[in-house]
Amino acid sequence: MDKSELLYDHYKETYTNIKENLNQRNRFFIMLFVIMTLQFLFAISPQSIASLITTIIQNSYSVDISGQIEIIQCLLWLILLYFTMRYYQSTVYIERQYNFIHSLEADIATLMDIEFDRESGDYLKNYPKMNDMIDILYKWIFPIIYCMVICSKIVSEIQNSPFGFPIIFDMVIFVCCFILTILYLVFLHNKKEPLTKEEET
Repeated sequence: MDKSELLYDHYKETYTNIKENLNQRNRFFIMLFVIMTLQFLFAISPQSIASLITTIIQNSYSVDISGQIEIIQCLLWLILLYFTMRYYQSTVYIERQYNFIHSLEADIATLMDIEFDRESGDYLKNYPKMNDMIDILYKWIFPIIYCMVICSKIVSEIQNSPFGFPIIFDMVIFVCCFILTILYLVFLHNKKEPLTKEEET
């Protein structure tokens, strides 16, 4: 197997990994959105949402957690942190793999003296405006809304719950989620975009 075949096999494998991780990332996003919605509703009407969650758990698992609103909130924060980590990890991995696949395309094109830029120059050159908007939603609007939701949730807890271990626990999880989001934004917006053919020349 010569170098060009090796690079192309590596390219195909990397592209397959990206597609698999895109599906995984989309699932994490849906779960994260659901938990965020619950957190937002909890901030607006904690008793109503706690009663709803309690009823669902009682009907599904025959476990009585009525009156344990602090425990429910702690569990929601933990679940939120988990899906936040998984979603950000998946997105960062995909972005890094796209950078890698762009470099592979450049190496293959140079080695074989052909134009080979399906995922880099050609894709970016014909990038639809709708995708630009979706990109903004994912990379700016969603993280901002996420931060607003978790900030409103922790403020609501501090104002309406007695100070104790559950509040401290939730505040620690909140700080972790907030820092992860800032680091995620820093990564996304410090990332170098590949050049199109026109920009290269």
